[in-house]
Amino acid sequence: MNYLFKAGMYVYALTMAVFGVQHFMYARNVAGMVPGWIPWPLFWAYLVGVALIAAAISIAINKYTTQACILLGIMIFLFVILIDIPPIIKQAHVSAYITDAFKEASLGGCAFILAGAKPGRV
Repeated sequence: MNYLFKAGMYVYALTMAVFGVQHFMYARNVAGMVPGWIPWPLFWAYLVGVALIAAAISIAINKYTTQACILLGIMIFLFVILIDIPPIIKQAHVSAYITDAFKEASLGGCAFILAGAKPGRV
């Protein structure tokens, strides 16, 4: 079972790294998703990209994984609250918004699961 946990951990780290790189590749598009009341959207797009890559590295090398995953989970749940929930409130009939919110919530939940993993299991 330990090998399955490690494989899942590396897949999750790779996923976060890819998302981080995409924040740089598509920074203007990502900045467009930042709510209008938050200043400097391009800055936030790049900062989140850095955070995702840093978390991925931390998970992959198994250093400060607990702290990185807690922060990653908090960040992802903030996305759900700030980016995903408002469109659901405005247009609850659009199932894609609900699906995106649950996908992101599951990624945040996975970060918390990794954060709570026992050191001997990793």
